[in-house]
Amino acid sequence: MSDDDLIQIRRSELRAEMAIAIDETLARRRSIDEETHRQDHEFLKTWREREMRKRDSREKVREQVVGWSIITMLSGVGYAAYRGAVNLLHKAGQ
Repeated sequence: MSDDDLIQIRRSELRAEMAIAIDETLARRRSIDEETHRQDHEFLKTWREREMRKRDSREKVREQVVGWSIITMLSGVGYAAYRGAVNLLHKAGQ
């Protein structure tokens, strides 16, 4: 076996050892204690509830805006019809 072959084998071994070391280090960093895990879940629960309340509030406002828009539009149509009828009656009375 040549020196180049030995160097390539050693590089492969070093890469494998480095990959194992990196994986082990990352695994240690990913693990958290039970209290932190519980706090994370509590935070997420609280955040989710707050977001749901915000969404419900926005939906309620949107429904009210749509409802009042319809009422306003119908009022405008009714007023236009009333003014049209008044004008027709006024012209008919002349």
